[in-house]
Amino acid sequence: NESITYSGSLLYFNEPDGIKKIYKERSSEMKKINPVDEHVYSIRDEKDREINRYFYENGILQYAKMHHPLGTMELKRVIESSKND
Repeated sequence: NESITYSGSLLYFNEPDGIKKIYKERSSEMKKINPVDEHVYSIRDEKDREINRYFYENGILQYAKMHHPLGTMELKRVIESSKND
């Protein structure tokens, strides 16, 4: 058994700098995560097809593109300005 040191949920909060494997909670399996560019990471399936790609700025997730059998989902960080009305 492998120790779980980083989970898929953490990808939404912290850049996986130096992390080589993550635990995917939905599938209950360990997946490799690889840097593909500076602050950009990719998770691939067993057939080496990219299934998810994550983009970070200052350690914070800015954008994610996730492939699912039903379609592709994109997440983008949005910062709303607060107004004192």
